Amino acid sequence: MNPVCGVRIQSLERSLAEIEGESSHLYIPATVSEPLRYLVPTESRMDWILTREDPETNDEVIADILASLNAYGLPYMRKRVTLEAMSQALVAKEGHRWQAVFRAPVALWLLNRNEEALSAMEAQLTEIGSQENAAYDNYRAFSAALKRRIAESAAPR
Repeated sequence: MNPVCGVRIQSLERSLAEIEGESSHLYIPATVSEPLRYLVPTESRMDWILTREDPETNDEVIADILASLNAYGLPYMRKRVTLEAMSQALVAKEGHRWQAVFRAPVALWLLNRNEEALSAMEAQLTEIGSQENAAYDNYRAFSAALKRRIAESAAPR
């Protein structure tokens, strides 16, 4: 088994979907996630294998998964439940890196940290450079759309 621990910040995911011109899903994807196995200290890791051939060992495996979830998974998730804490995790590029480069600037923008959001996007655009592919083109379009929103939100009313 490969259980994954994740946290979803609804306001961030809704905003990201709007910026990208997509509809927001209620629970997919997590804003940041990690396999539980990688939250467990290396010296305590074990393979979680459930079998039909030896069902008695399944109880032990399930007990270890639940103990690991309680000891490592829940603290991981609880530490990231606020937008501020999530923004720190995303800026640190936790979870899936390519998801983080989209979500970090949105989180910063939602926290009214516009300069940091712009800086995060510029750093990613610099890393991409002139490379061409669908993912990079998508990031460029996302970046342009978020920059417009930042400009609109900063404009005097």
